[in-house]
Amino acid sequence: MKVKVTEQGVYDANGARVPVGTVINVKGDALPGYLIGKAQPLDIAPRVAVTNPKETEEEQPGEEA
Repeated sequence: MKVKVTEQGVYDANGARVPVGTVINVKGDALPGYLIGKAQPLDIAPRVAVTNPKETEEEQPGEEA
């Protein structure tokens, strides 16, 4: 997931400060704790839960073959 640093206080793996406005990649779908309040997710795709999928013609209730 890509995030944009919006506040100071974010450091890379080598301990160097990441400038505000830098776009970085983080693993996973959730914002890590050290970036909460300091970065904004950029590429969030909406997720849609499929709770009642459409039935095919062969599975229509009330019809007999």
